[in-house]
Amino acid sequence: MPPNADRAPAPGLFDELYASPDGPPWDIGRPQDELVWAVWNGEVLGPQILDVGCGTGDNAVLLAMHGFDVIAFDFHEAAVDVARQRVAAAGELRGSVRVLHADVFKLTDELGTTQFDSVVDSAVFHCIGNDEVQERYARILAERVRQGGHLLLHAVSDRNPDPWIGPPRRLSEERARRLFCKEAGWHIESVRHCLCFSRIGFPEGGGQAIFVVATRL
Repeated sequence: MPPNADRAPAPGLFDELYASPDGPPWDIGRPQDELVWAVWNGEVLGPQILDVGCGTGDNAVLLAMHGFDVIAFDFHEAAVDVARQRVAAAGELRGSVRVLHADVFKLTDELGTTQFDSVVDSAVFHCIGNDEVQERYARILAERVRQGGHLLLHAVSDRNPDPWIGPPRRLSEERARRLFCKEAGWHIESVRHCLCFSRIGFPEGGGQAIFVVATRL
């Protein structure tokens, strides 16, 4: 089946996973390796970072450890609670983290028209609805990145072979380049094929993934 036929998570699934004894399978207790590399490679521009769908907060803590000032948010209250706990447990940070309960499609309620030096999407895009809703989401991300700022997007890719039903929804490099093209106001700096780690049961502990770094024009 093509990636555009992949299913997004059913309503209520995330709440069920956060309530389970083992927690959600994407909670690996550390930031994603590819984001660590992006920080060290200078791909994360600061100081102001927006962490979209921050989950349990490990990526936000990583960024604050490196001196960035992070606004992290998630739609799920259980995730927000865990993220706030992990930020508190991290102790003194070179930067800062503020964790909000917010809906990416209603961000003006919390953030007004604020733009950021970098926006980080770690495993959010591939959990969103259908192609049309994903395109709307991409436009929202564009509104939040300042001119010259960076988008860093990490998603499961179509290099995970069929049979595949989802969730999550696989993202191809072709579609990523089409969504974040010059006509849409972006310049793609790099597209890396990598892993997205989780406890779902992928070989090597992670699924085949794509990591996109794009500059807002």
